[in-house]
Amino acid sequence: MQNFSFISSTSGSISSPGEMFYNSFIILAMILLLAVPAFILRKLKLLNSSCLKPLSVILLYICQPFLIINAFARSGVEPSGAVAVNLIVVFLLAVVTHIVPFVILQFGVFRTSSKLKIANNKDMLNPEAIIEGKDDAYGIAKKRNGALIFLAAFGNAGFLGVNFIQELFGSDHRMIIYTAAFIAAFNIGLWTLGVYISTGDIKKINWKKAFLVPAVVAVPVGVLLFFVPQINFLHGAGFERTHMIGRGVTFLADASLPLSMFIVGIRLGEVSFKELMTDKKVHLANVIKLVGVPLLMLVIMLPLSLMGVLSSIDPNNYFTIVIVVFAAMPAAASAVAFAERFDGDVQTSVKGFLLTTILSIITLPLILMMTMAIIG
Repeated sequence: MQNFSFISSTSGSISSPGEMFYNSFIILAMILLLAVPAFILRKLKLLNSSCLKPLSVILLYICQPFLIINAFARSGVEPSGAVAVNLIVVFLLAVVTHIVPFVILQFGVFRTSSKLKIANNKDMLNPEAIIEGKDDAYGIAKKRNGALIFLAAFGNAGFLGVNFIQELFGSDHRMIIYTAAFIAAFNIGLWTLGVYISTGDIKKINWKKAFLVPAVVAVPVGVLLFFVPQINFLHGAGFERTHMIGRGVTFLADASLPLSMFIVGIRLGEVSFKELMTDKKVHLANVIKLVGVPLLMLVIMLPLSLMGVLSSIDPNNYFTIVIVVFAAMPAAASAVAFAERFDGDVQTSVKGFLLTTILSIITLPLILMMTMAIIG
């Protein structure tokens, strides 16, 4: 697939805000159009939701790990101590990108009222309520708020973000390996903070699994191939006989984009647009995810960029661009998977995931254009 990169091949500088908007809009439109065939097939009943699990497994356990490994193995960046520092900085910034919105949402915007818990406890002591099968209002509200927090705190880094970055910054390998560092933080956060949001119980977190997710394990493998090019049997010099293996890895990596969009298309084909447009709280979560979170991260990053805090290791403000791009991503597809797995509010998760995906075709280019205009 051709890269619509806005990194100048001659000067290494980034194009103007207008070009930023145009390129990112075209790329997002191209990516989202890949969801149309699966959407049509779902409407024709040639596909159904039973396809989602196998597609997700292939994507998460095969394509995405190989995408990360391939990014490091094929990188044209010279390995150095400075690059290692940059990867650590991006990882830490990615952690902040998830924790800060979570704290604001959990204890502010989508806080579940304690009054509901008190009222619920009273109902549990009321025999009539038990006989009538009265709904647990506190439990319902907590599940719904958990779904809304998840939608706003976790962006679609793995399915959409990594492919978007690869297309947009294809000629600058630094951006690609920074993306891999972000994906590692995202997946660790998903299986720790994400599990807590979905269950409300910190004991449900499986710390071992959080660090053994294939996309997380792929990072040290890719980093090893990157920093020790002598063993890079996928694309390294001196390994001509194994380059066919490298090509196979590239094919699997490239398959992550259409597969992720097929999943979106099937999901989109399962809900009515009327349902998508009538939930005010989902709209609020959408605004927070697509506008509030990226602006918040831009405010956090600007002092670091404009005051020269990161200038010695990031003279081109790439950190700011990577962080804002991922902060502006639509809601993670994992929001739906986690809601299904942990008995959460699946309907709210599906609506938020699909709506943010559709709306991001406008909001993401605008956020990027504004960011480019500010940091120059």
